Amino acid sequence: MNDTIPTPWPTHPQQLPNPFTPMAFLPPDIAFQVTVASYILVGSLGVLIWDILNNLSSDYRLLTKYRIGLPTIAYFISRVGSLAYVLCSTIFETYPADNCALFEKILCGLYPVAIPATSLLFFFRVRAIFDRNKVVVAFFAFMWLAVLGGCITVTRGVTGINIGPTKYCLNFALEDYVAAAAIIPLVNDTLVFFAISVRLMTNTHVEYNLRNGIKTLVSGDYLPAFSKTLFQDGQIYYL
Repeated sequence: MNDTIPTPWPTHPQQLPNPFTPMAFLPPDIAFQVTVASYILVGSLGVLIWDILNNLSSDYRLLTKYRIGLPTIAYFISRVGSLAYVLCSTIFETYPADNCALFEKILCGLYPVAIPATSLLFFFRVRAIFDRNKVVVAFFAFMWLAVLGGCITVTRGVTGINIGPTKYCLNFALEDYVAAAAIIPLVNDTLVFFAISVRLMTNTHVEYNLRNGIKTLVSGDYLPAFSKTLFQDGQIYYL
Protein backbone atom coordinates (compact mmCIF):
# COMPACT_ATOMS: atom_id res chain seq x y z
CA MET A 1 0.00 0.00 0.00
CA ASN A 2 1.39 3.38 -1.04
CA ASP A 3 1.40 5.92 1.82
CA THR A 4 3.12 8.75 -0.05
CA ILE A 5 1.29 12.07 -0.39
CA PRO A 6 0.61 12.98 -4.05
CA THR A 7 2.00 16.31 -5.23
CA PRO A 8 -0.12 18.74 -7.32
CA TRP A 9 2.53 18.86 -10.05
CA PRO A 10 5.02 16.46 -11.72
CA THR A 11 8.47 16.50 -10.19
CA HIS A 12 10.45 15.05 -13.08
CA PRO A 13 11.27 17.58 -15.85
CA GLN A 14 11.20 14.90 -18.54
CA GLN A 15 7.48 14.39 -17.84
CA LEU A 16 6.69 18.03 -18.60
CA PRO A 17 5.75 19.51 -22.00
CA ASN A 18 7.86 22.61 -21.23
CA PRO A 19 10.03 22.29 -18.10
CA PHE A 20 11.40 25.82 -18.52
CA THR A 21 8.19 27.55 -17.38
CA PRO A 22 6.85 27.28 -13.80
CA MET A 23 3.30 26.94 -15.15
CA ALA A 24 4.25 23.48 -16.43
CA PHE A 25 4.43 22.28 -12.82
CA LEU A 26 0.80 23.21 -12.14
CA PRO A 27 -2.47 21.58 -13.17
CA PRO A 28 -3.96 23.40 -16.20
CA ASP A 29 -6.80 25.06 -14.27
CA ILE A 30 -4.48 26.39 -11.56
CA ALA A 31 -1.95 27.55 -14.15
CA PHE A 32 -4.70 29.46 -15.94
CA GLN A 33 -5.79 31.18 -12.71
CA VAL A 34 -2.22 32.13 -11.82
CA THR A 35 -1.61 33.53 -15.30
CA VAL A 36 -4.78 35.64 -15.24
CA ALA A 37 -3.93 36.89 -11.74
CA SER A 38 -0.48 37.92 -12.97
CA TYR A 39 -1.97 39.90 -15.86
CA ILE A 40 -4.41 41.67 -13.53
CA LEU A 41 -1.66 42.55 -11.06
CA VAL A 42 0.65 43.92 -13.74
CA GLY A 43 -2.18 46.01 -15.18
CA SER A 44 -3.19 47.26 -11.72
CA LEU A 45 0.39 48.22 -10.93
CA GLY A 46 0.66 50.17 -14.17
CA VAL A 47 -2.57 52.07 -13.48
CA LEU A 48 -1.55 52.80 -9.88
CA ILE A 49 1.88 54.13 -10.90
CA TRP A 50 0.26 56.28 -13.60
CA ASP A 51 -2.23 57.66 -11.07
CA ILE A 52 0.53 58.50 -8.57
CA LEU A 53 2.62 60.27 -11.21
CA ASN A 54 -0.43 62.08 -12.55
CA ASN A 55 -1.27 63.44 -9.09
CA LEU A 56 2.31 64.12 -7.98
CA SER A 57 1.98 67.92 -8.15
CA SER A 58 -1.33 67.85 -6.26
CA ASP A 59 0.14 65.63 -3.56
CA TYR A 60 3.12 67.98 -3.23
CA ARG A 61 0.79 70.95 -2.75
CA LEU A 62 -1.19 68.95 -0.21
CA LEU A 63 1.98 68.42 1.82
CA THR A 64 3.39 71.93 1.52
CA LYS A 65 0.40 74.30 1.23
CA TYR A 66 -2.11 72.86 3.71
CA ARG A 67 -2.15 71.80 7.32
CA ILE A 68 -1.28 68.14 7.74
CA GLY A 69 -4.00 66.38 9.71
CA LEU A 70 -5.17 62.82 10.20
CA PRO A 71 -6.95 62.63 6.80
CA THR A 72 -3.74 63.72 5.03
CA ILE A 73 -1.70 61.14 6.93
CA ALA A 74 -4.27 58.43 6.12
CA TYR A 75 -4.20 59.47 2.47
CA PHE A 76 -0.43 59.05 2.13
CA ILE A 77 -0.44 55.81 4.11
CA SER A 78 -3.09 54.58 1.68
CA ARG A 79 -1.00 55.67 -1.29
CA VAL A 80 2.25 54.14 -0.09
CA GLY A 81 0.61 51.03 1.35
CA SER A 82 -1.38 50.32 -1.81
CA LEU A 83 1.66 50.81 -4.04
CA ALA A 84 3.79 48.55 -1.83
CA TYR A 85 1.12 45.84 -1.71
CA VAL A 86 0.41 45.81 -5.45
CA LEU A 87 4.13 45.98 -6.29
CA CYS A 88 4.99 43.10 -3.95
CA SER A 89 2.02 41.08 -5.20
CA THR A 90 3.19 41.55 -8.79
CA ILE A 91 6.75 40.50 -7.90
CA PHE A 92 5.41 37.51 -5.95
CA GLU A 93 3.45 36.29 -8.98
CA THR A 94 6.01 37.02 -11.69
CA TYR A 95 9.55 36.96 -10.27
CA PRO A 96 11.56 34.06 -8.80
CA ALA A 97 12.18 34.20 -5.04
CA ASP A 98 14.23 31.94 -2.81
CA ASN A 99 11.85 31.90 0.17
CA CYS A 100 8.23 32.13 -0.94
CA ALA A 101 6.85 31.47 2.56
CA LEU A 102 8.69 34.49 3.97
CA PHE A 103 7.81 36.62 0.94
CA GLU A 104 4.13 35.74 1.46
CA LYS A 105 4.27 36.84 5.12
CA ILE A 106 5.74 40.20 4.12
CA LEU A 107 3.11 40.59 1.43
CA CYS A 108 0.28 39.72 3.83
CA GLY A 109 1.63 42.27 6.30
CA LEU A 110 1.04 45.03 3.75
CA TYR A 111 -2.63 44.16 3.17
CA PRO A 112 -3.85 45.38 6.62
CA VAL A 113 -2.10 48.67 5.87
CA ALA A 114 -3.37 49.35 2.35
CA ILE A 115 -7.05 48.42 2.67
CA PRO A 116 -7.93 49.89 6.10
CA ALA A 117 -6.07 53.14 5.31
CA THR A 118 -8.06 53.51 2.10
CA SER A 119 -11.35 52.65 3.84
CA LEU A 120 -10.49 55.22 6.51
CA LEU A 121 -10.64 57.95 3.86
CA PHE A 122 -14.18 56.84 3.02
CA PHE A 123 -15.03 56.94 6.75
CA PHE A 124 -13.78 60.54 7.01
CA ARG A 125 -16.12 61.44 4.19
CA VAL A 126 -19.18 59.80 5.72
CA ARG A 127 -18.32 61.37 9.09
CA ALA A 128 -18.21 64.83 7.49
CA ILE A 129 -21.54 64.35 5.73
CA PHE A 130 -23.29 62.89 8.82
CA ASP A 131 -21.49 65.18 11.25
CA ARG A 132 -24.48 65.69 13.57
CA ASN A 133 -25.71 62.11 13.52
CA LYS A 134 -23.62 60.39 16.18
CA VAL A 135 -25.36 57.04 15.68
CA VAL A 136 -24.42 56.87 12.00
CA VAL A 137 -20.85 58.02 12.68
CA ALA A 138 -20.46 55.46 15.50
CA PHE A 139 -21.81 52.68 13.27
CA PHE A 140 -19.34 53.39 10.48
CA ALA A 141 -16.50 53.75 13.00
CA PHE A 142 -17.37 50.24 14.17
CA MET A 143 -17.47 49.07 10.56
CA TRP A 144 -14.00 50.48 9.95
CA LEU A 145 -12.69 48.55 12.97
CA ALA A 146 -14.34 45.45 11.47
CA VAL A 147 -12.50 46.14 8.20
CA LEU A 148 -9.21 46.35 10.09
CA GLY A 149 -9.92 43.11 11.96
CA GLY A 150 -10.96 41.31 8.79
CA CYS A 151 -7.82 42.40 6.94
CA ILE A 152 -5.57 41.18 9.76
CA THR A 153 -6.80 37.61 9.13
CA VAL A 154 -4.67 37.59 5.97
CA THR A 155 -1.50 37.63 8.07
CA ARG A 156 -2.43 34.27 9.65
CA GLY A 157 -4.41 32.39 7.04
CA VAL A 158 -2.35 32.47 3.83
CA THR A 159 0.66 30.28 3.03
CA GLY A 160 3.06 30.68 0.13
CA ILE A 161 5.18 27.92 -1.43
CA ASN A 162 7.50 27.48 -4.37
CA ILE A 163 6.06 26.05 -7.58
CA GLY A 164 7.64 22.63 -7.81
CA PRO A 165 11.45 22.82 -7.93
CA THR A 166 11.37 26.39 -9.31
CA LYS A 167 11.88 29.64 -7.41
CA TYR A 168 8.51 31.01 -8.52
CA CYS A 169 5.80 31.43 -5.88
CA LEU A 170 2.20 30.36 -5.39
CA ASN A 171 -0.47 30.90 -2.73
CA PHE A 172 -0.89 27.31 -1.59
CA ALA A 173 -3.10 27.37 1.53
CA LEU A 174 -5.95 29.79 2.18
CA GLU A 175 -8.00 29.42 5.35
CA ASP A 176 -11.76 29.94 5.16
CA TYR A 177 -11.76 32.84 7.61
CA VAL A 178 -9.52 34.88 5.27
CA ALA A 179 -12.67 35.57 3.24
CA ALA A 180 -13.43 38.23 5.87
CA ALA A 181 -10.56 40.29 4.42
CA ALA A 182 -12.53 40.69 1.18
CA ILE A 183 -16.16 40.49 2.34
CA ILE A 184 -16.06 43.01 5.21
CA PRO A 185 -14.36 45.81 3.20
CA LEU A 186 -16.83 45.23 0.37
CA VAL A 187 -19.83 45.43 2.73
CA ASN A 188 -18.40 48.50 4.45
CA ASP A 189 -17.69 50.36 1.22
CA THR A 190 -21.14 49.49 -0.13
CA LEU A 191 -22.87 50.80 2.98
CA VAL A 192 -20.76 53.98 3.04
CA PHE A 193 -21.36 54.63 -0.65
CA PHE A 194 -25.13 54.24 -0.41
CA ALA A 195 -25.31 56.20 2.85
CA ILE A 196 -23.46 59.13 1.29
CA SER A 197 -25.50 58.90 -1.92
CA VAL A 198 -28.84 58.91 -0.08
CA ARG A 199 -27.72 61.81 2.12
CA LEU A 200 -26.66 63.85 -0.91
CA MET A 201 -29.95 63.08 -2.64
CA THR A 202 -31.93 64.40 0.34
CA ASN A 203 -30.17 67.77 -0.03
CA THR A 204 -31.88 68.42 -3.37
CA HIS A 205 -35.34 69.80 -3.97
CA VAL A 206 -36.34 67.04 -6.39
CA GLU A 207 -39.14 64.65 -5.45
CA TYR A 208 -37.60 61.33 -6.30
CA ASN A 209 -39.45 58.41 -7.77
CA LEU A 210 -38.01 55.05 -8.79
CA ARG A 211 -36.95 56.26 -12.23
CA ASN A 212 -35.15 59.49 -11.42
CA GLY A 213 -33.85 58.03 -8.15
CA ILE A 214 -32.03 55.27 -10.04
CA LYS A 215 -30.86 57.83 -12.59
CA THR A 216 -29.35 59.96 -9.84
CA LEU A 217 -27.62 56.94 -8.26
CA VAL A 218 -26.10 56.08 -11.64
CA SER A 219 -25.21 59.48 -13.09
CA GLY A 220 -25.59 62.02 -10.26
CA ASP A 221 -28.28 63.95 -12.13
CA TYR A 222 -30.35 66.53 -10.18
CA LEU A 223 -27.55 66.97 -7.61
CA PRO A 224 -25.92 70.38 -6.99
CA ALA A 225 -22.45 70.80 -8.46
CA PHE A 226 -20.50 70.20 -5.23
CA SER A 227 -22.68 67.25 -4.19
CA LYS A 228 -22.38 65.77 -7.68
CA THR A 229 -18.59 65.99 -7.48
CA LEU A 230 -18.58 64.22 -4.11
CA PHE A 231 -20.95 61.60 -5.43
CA GLN A 232 -18.96 60.87 -8.60
CA ASP A 233 -15.69 60.78 -6.66
CA GLY A 234 -17.26 58.18 -4.34
CA GLN A 235 -18.43 56.20 -7.37
CA ILE A 236 -14.88 56.10 -8.74
CA TYR A 237 -13.47 54.89 -5.41
CA TYR A 238 -16.20 52.28 -4.95
CA LEU A 239 -15.79 50.90 -8.47
